[in-house]
Amino acid sequence: MGIGLIAGLLLGLLAAALSQRGHPGLADLVRSLRPVGSLFLNRGGSAVFRAVAVVFVARLYGIPFGISEMVAASVLIAFPTCSAR
Repeated sequence: MGIGLIAGLLLGLLAAALSQRGHPGLADLVRSLRPVGSLFLNRGGSAVFRAVAVVFVARLYGIPFGISEMVAASVLIAFPTCSAR
């Protein structure tokens, strides 16, 4: 995920620099991809919120939770609720 964020930042900076020099083609392409990025961020944020909620409730009731159990529980919760949105 970090590699994607860095690549997106570099692509945006390159598009801005080329647009200022009179080559707006890459900037137009990047602007057309913006809705896809917004969708990714909205879905990712809702999945992270659910994962944190699962771990919080499990710790509240004293259930020992490892990473694999957290991932499994968040996937089981996130998929039905995200697709219903």
